[in-house]
Amino acid sequence: MSESVVATIAGLAASAVPGVVGEAGSAPDAVATVCPTHATVDLTLVAETGTDLVDLMSQVRRSVSEGVRQMTDLRVTEVNVTVVDVRGR
Repeated sequence: MSESVVATIAGLAASAVPGVVGEAGSAPDAVATVCPTHATVDLTLVAETGTDLVDLMSQVRRSVSEGVRQMTDLRVTEVNVTVVDVRGR
């Protein structure tokens, strides 16, 4: 599985989480590293104002892990989330 495909899936899965605000409608920035049986993902995103950031990051990790697993059968061993800004929708 290509790293760019896994990164795209991860970005889309993260953007589906309430409280994640995309840049002009785009998905969060994602970078994936893929090994034969697992993947790691680094995400950079913008959070909606008033969102509990700890809860948001937990939901994003869960959504990304499940989304990548469902579409690729790869186990996600690590999802690193960086919130770079907070703004309204």
